[in-house]
Amino acid sequence: MESAFQELSLCDITGIQLTPGNVPTVGFKEVVSSSSLPTLTHHGFDWLSMRGTVWNEDAQCVTKSHSIHPPKKQFVRSNSGWRYCAWTICLYWK
Repeated sequence: MESAFQELSLCDITGIQLTPGNVPTVGFKEVVSSSSLPTLTHHGFDWLSMRGTVWNEDAQCVTKSHSIHPPKKQFVRSNSGWRYCAWTICLYWK
């Protein structure tokens, strides 16, 4: 991931969104932190594993990602806090 990040950072871009699905290389967080390129994380990106947990079994948001998808429909209860979590993320990053 480090080499991909470094290659992308050479392009004429204004930022990078880090998404889950790849296992970060050792030292990747430090490489990103030392870059002047703005980065945001998406739906369970994790610095140490392929994917972090986003929702618990009660549909409560447990991630610190900058953007998320709603929980799967079968986990949503009428009083779950997922909408509040999503709304809070939207307000924070405006």
